[in-house]
Amino acid sequence: MDVNDAIYIKFRPVSRSASSLSPNSSDPDRRLRRQIANCNERRRMQSINAGFQSLRALLPRKEGEKLSKAAILQHTADLIQQLQSERSRYLDNDEAGGKKPKI
Repeated sequence: MDVNDAIYIKFRPVSRSASSLSPNSSDPDRRLRRQIANCNERRRMQSINAGFQSLRALLPRKEGEKLSKAAILQHTADLIQQLQSERSRYLDNDEAGGKKPKI
């Protein structure tokens, strides 16, 4: 079985008895499980990083400005709150029959 073929395979917990800890007993199996776990973790991190890149692309920012992941989340939350507030003002003004504000 190739590592790429075995991605996202779930293994049952391996017992930690003395026989399973012997150096030669299941060394290839352990390596394969470790490779699969590492590959799954790499894919998970790539997915998370792709999400941050998508958010970063949507945020208004200055040219060349670098943002940490925490800053990206904070700016995204701030922008969502601002947009919700503008939407509420727009809808309230529309219901009152007033002139629509410029957005």
